[in-house]
Amino acid sequence: MSQPGLQGKSHDIPKRLIWVAWLKVKSNGGAAGADGVTIEQFESRLADNLYRLWNRMSSGSYFPGPVRAVEIPKKGGVRVLGIPNVVDRVAQTAAVLVLVPEVEKVFHNDSYGYRPGRSPVDAVRVCRQRCFKKDWVVDLDVKAEQPRVFRTGFLLVLCYFLAVQPSVVDFLRCAVSES
Repeated sequence: MSQPGLQGKSHDIPKRLIWVAWLKVKSNGGAAGADGVTIEQFESRLADNLYRLWNRMSSGSYFPGPVRAVEIPKKGGVRVLGIPNVVDRVAQTAAVLVLVPEVEKVFHNDSYGYRPGRSPVDAVRVCRQRCFKKDWVVDLDVKAEQPRVFRTGFLLVLCYFLAVQPSVVDFLRCAVSES
C-alpha cells in the first residue's frame, strides 16, 4: 500500500485510493456543493483536482469546505440535507473505503444501522424471529443524543479502535453554508 517517494508526507495515502474514490463519486452523480463545482467541472481538471486532494490529505493539511444546506420536504416539516463539495465527497469516500472494513470488525452482529449489506428490513426480520423467543424488548432512540455523542467522543473512540491520530479524522467536522 505504500508508495516510494512519500517524503514529507504525514499520512501514507495511496493515489490509487483517491482514484477509486473518485470513480465511486462520479458513478453516484449528485449536485454541486457550496462551492458550486459540479462533477463535470471537477472532471474537466481531474488530474489537478485529484492530485491537490491527495497532496493535502497526505500532508495532513486537508480540511473540508462548507456543506450546502438544502431543505427537503418531509411529512410534518422539512429536513436539512447537507451537500458537500465534490472534492470533499471524494475525500469522504476515500476515508470510507479505508475505515469501513476496520470498523466492521468491532460492530456487534446485531447492529443494522448504516452498515453495508444490512437494512432496516433485515433488522425487522430478526426482531420478528426473536419476538417468539423472548417476552421483552429494548427500544433505544439515539437521534436526540447523536450531536452530543458525536461531539463528546465518537471521533476519539474511532481513533482508538483504528489506532490513528485524531487529526486523521478531523475532516469529519465541517461548516454548513446556508446559501
